Amino acid sequence: MNSKKGKLELEILIILIIILLISGTLFGLIRAGIITVKGGESQVEVLNSEFIPFVREGSVSVENFQFCGWVEQDYSCVDPRSSFAFGEPVRFAFVVQSSPYNGYVKLVENYRVVAPSGNVVLEAEDKSNFNFDLQSSKNIESISFKDYFTINSGETGTYTINLIMYNPLLDKKVTLSKNFEIK
Repeated sequence: MNSKKGKLELEILIILIIILLISGTLFGLIRAGIITVKGGESQVEVLNSEFIPFVREGSVSVENFQFCGWVEQDYSCVDPRSSFAFGEPVRFAFVVQSSPYNGYVKLVENYRVVAPSGNVVLEAEDKSNFNFDLQSSKNIESISFKDYFTINSGETGTYTINLIMYNPLLDKKVTLSKNFEIK
């Protein structure tokens, strides 16, 4: 009986040694770069903190929005007006006040232009590119923006721009609606 028990233990020991040698050989080949490992999936955190209900403190607001005939390099509005012609650039300038999060401010600018009939004639949406990315030590940062678009054809009348500013670090979004005329 001892002979059978000893034979089984010897077989298990031999199998474990073979597994150990094969594993060591594979790890050595991988480390030497002879065998490459294909990483199919990205690592996912076991505890994803986005699922934990947590409100990030801070604010985002749009101030001093103006339509302009021209906007200078220092973001000052030259020829403030709200009436434009077809094909003429509709320029605008504004200031965003945002709280930093862990010393950083990131802002994304999006806007939608709606015709008098209610149809969306232009939608500028940029989810992944940050229009502003800054390291800050202040409690509130004031960031100046300027932009423009052109309406080449369509209907005359009162158009609406819905300006959407988003700070992904705070997960805060603010929307401002302003009217302008196309003649």
